[in-house]
Order: sequence, then C-alpha cells, then structure tokens
Amino acid sequence: MQQKVEALELDQLTDPIRVLEGITLFQLNGIEPAELKAYSEVEKRATDLLYRELQDSTWESYLISLRSSAKVYVYE
Repeated sequence: MQQKVEALELDQLTDPIRVLEGITLFQLNGIEPAELKAYSEVEKRATDLLYRELQDSTWESYLISLRSSAKVYVYE
C-alpha cells in the first residue's frame, strides 16, 4: 500500500486498496516538506510503536515455542 501511495502524482487517485477496515482510495492532494519534530511531540507514538513491536515479537516467539513443543499424532 505504501508503495502505491508514494508512486502517486499530484491529484492522482489510486485503484481500490484493501485495508483492515475494508477498501479505500487514496488521492495525493499535495506534498509538504519533511519536518523534524521534537522528541516530546512524538514520544507517545514512538512508545506505542515500540510496545506494539515488542508484543508482536513476543507473540511470534510464543507461537514458535508452542509449535516446537507440540506433539501431533495422526492416526489413519
């Protein structure tokens, strides 16, 4: 999805894109220059992103450990 949005020209509309909430369209209305923000302005978002990344990593490790310790028998 990110690549499709980044490839847009000004006022161009994407094809329908499936997202978690359904299907959406993106249109590029303009481009603003990048701006470096103070840590105090982005601290909450950075903390939330790190927390989510740690949750995902922990969950994946848990699934791997469950799969490796599971004993599955197939009787035919």
